[in-house]
Amino acid sequence: MGRSVLVDPKEIKPSQDFLKEGTVKFIFDCLKNNQSNLLPPQPIVRRDDNGELIAIDGHNLIAVYDWLGEDVSVFVVDNKNDDLQNYGSGIELRRKDFQEKFQKVILWRERLKKQGINSFADLREKYSYLFR
Repeated sequence: MGRSVLVDPKEIKPSQDFLKEGTVKFIFDCLKNNQSNLLPPQPIVRRDDNGELIAIDGHNLIAVYDWLGEDVSVFVVDNKNDDLQNYGSGIELRRKDFQEKFQKVILWRERLKKQGINSFADLREKYSYLFR
């Protein structure tokens, strides 16, 4: 069963090699204006066979919290059929996406390792202009 946990973003590995400029700016605006209720939904992550957390969804939010040096609340799933009932709003919209990506993120993570993207700091470096 999925569960929400607070983790250091440095403990999460990215599975995609891009960030969305508009989304990152929106997140910074929400935080600056104390509108955390408008933030994107909490990221969804899974553990790989080595126990490392891999982001399935929510890369932009994780990247911002990593840059801020603050822990981020994530939703940890154990399998693609995991129950999202404790996830919060937007469950139905995200369920199919997370189910499709659950296994793929392991392969995507391996591809990113070969590209030298091993952390959200590495991913942010690629988009450093968003974090000035």
